[in-house]
Amino acid sequence: MSTTYNFVCVPNGADGPETAFRNLSRAGSLAGNPPGDLSRLEVPTFLVGTLDSLMTLSDELGRVDQGIEAAVKKVERAYSDLAGAGASLSVAGQSPQAYVQQFAWDYAKFPHRRSLRDLVALVGGGVAAIDDEMRALSMALAEKAAALNDLKRKKGGSMLVGDLADSLGDGVVSQIQLLDTE
Repeated sequence: MSTTYNFVCVPNGADGPETAFRNLSRAGSLAGNPPGDLSRLEVPTFLVGTLDSLMTLSDELGRVDQGIEAAVKKVERAYSDLAGAGASLSVAGQSPQAYVQQFAWDYAKFPHRRSLRDLVALVGGGVAAIDDEMRALSMALAEKAAALNDLKRKKGGSMLVGDLADSLGDGVVSQIQLLDTE
């Protein structure tokens, strides 16, 4: 079951963020509709730059977004293959829903005083590193699975594919009378 999130950006106005959040909550519950789960997502003020740089960055964000989505789906697929279909994935020790609802910007990892282009490059580089690590771990797992299947095949197979040392132990060889002939 997938969960859909809607992110709404609302200007704080002169009254501050708490008033804007209350107004949004009130607006969401109009006409007898329950407001659903509303959570505040605090995002720092970024160095925006020029409109031209934002338009260029918009194209780059599309590519980075596709890369992030592909990497997350790859991790999710590998986790469900290894842990089973009923296993639940966690993000930083919490459920994905709780992580999104309690999200906090990591100022040490992604300083908000850097340009947006630098921040996008940091995020893209982090995702590329995770993707490379995932690829290496998948290859190592495939090698180990192939080695295990090889051992199982040798143990359960005929003497043509098995190791003779496994079949002819000291007890078996001592009971055999060997004749030395030409």
